[in-house]
Amino acid sequence: MKRVPIVCLLTIAALLAFAPANPIYLDIYQTQTDSQLIFGNQRLEIKIDKATGEWQSWTMEKQSENLLTPLSDQPALDFSVDGTHQIAGQGSTFIRHQYTIDKDRRGASLAVTVGVGSQENGLFAYELTSIYKLFPLEKRIERSARLLRNRGISDNKTRTGTNLDREHFDGFRFQVPGTIIGTPDQCTITVPGPFFTTTFVRPETRYDSLKAQKITFHSAPDAGFGLLLLQNRKRRVTIASFMNTAGEVAYRSAIEGNGQTITLRHDDKRAYYLTPGMTVESDVHHLEIGQSDAQVMQAYQRMVTDTYPPDLKTPAWVRDQVILEVYPSYFAGGLKAITAKLPFYATVGCTMIYLMPHWLGGYSPMDPYALDPQFGTKAELQTLVRTAHKLGLKVIFDMVSHGFNQTSPVPMQRPEMFVRNETG
Repeated sequence: MKRVPIVCLLTIAALLAFAPANPIYLDIYQTQTDSQLIFGNQRLEIKIDKATGEWQSWTMEKQSENLLTPLSDQPALDFSVDGTHQIAGQGSTFIRHQYTIDKDRRGASLAVTVGVGSQENGLFAYELTSIYKLFPLEKRIERSARLLRNRGISDNKTRTGTNLDREHFDGFRFQVPGTIIGTPDQCTITVPGPFFTTTFVRPETRYDSLKAQKITFHSAPDAGFGLLLLQNRKRRVTIASFMNTAGEVAYRSAIEGNGQTITLRHDDKRAYYLTPGMTVESDVHHLEIGQSDAQVMQAYQRMVTDTYPPDLKTPAWVRDQVILEVYPSYFAGGLKAITAKLPFYATVGCTMIYLMPHWLGGYSPMDPYALDPQFGTKAELQTLVRTAHKLGLKVIFDMVSHGFNQTSPVPMQRPEMFVRNETG
């Protein structure tokens, strides 16, 4: 007879003993009032407005104060069509909700569906579903979204085009509106690098100094981590907010203050032609609460490791590289100026130079084999590489393989390799 470890039985018993009156799975529960849906576990609880479907409250164990501040102009979830965020512009109406247990029994979810836009024959123009996922005894929320476009717009005389039923869907917007832990004077914000001068936020920057600013960071995961941290050192609480795009679709993180509080934002970029009856889904937004930055960043590290598993053929030395991205356009002297800086980069600990676009056309390539003359000559590029190697630095080049400038000869020579938009 197979023995079940006693500790497992005790753990399950403890979860069940502390579960509220309406348990869903282990300590995850649900209940509701006349105005709110309530979904939580023994570590945290969220409340949803039954009129609008908006996220109204997020509290932790032993603390009753709200970690967010509902804001009408910054809904917790939104989506963009033709460059306009729909819920921020016209609001939403609660339609239905549903609770489910994961098929792998890791946790449980609350799905809240709202109607957006005008209503005809009982149907809203769009149905947006917010999915909140909780895990037993964990201070963690995973959010995702699903959008259904219900009907066409062929009767809309204000819109022109060859296909009036086809809309440009831009993506989802995940926000934690008015995020705060305690009082502003106790809070700090950290946005881990890479660091750019125009968007640099010094580690543990005072919340008060940012609450009237808006800063949009470089896209993740290709040009940044997309990781936002809110800390209260006095209470030993840190919130981490980030997205898991599976490395395929970019998102942009931002912090936006309204003078009182700061909203944490992630724009999950998508590009679809949205037709009637079509459904699109988002990536997953993660919210992790821990006692320190190191603890919540371990969750981010696990996500990255799971999403980008190392190739078994990758040489062992690759894992230990300290890589410096170098943009030739940032150096007044081009390649010569970069070469002159290499001894300094080696001294401060860099082991690899990642040379960004230096070919003709840059990120809109004209010819990937032709060096842009504004940066220097091929001989100067060769000197740069040789100098780096003498200093023990490796050199890699950035590469653009998904497209060319429309005036490049390549699309003309190989038209079958390219797709075109509705304007050609």
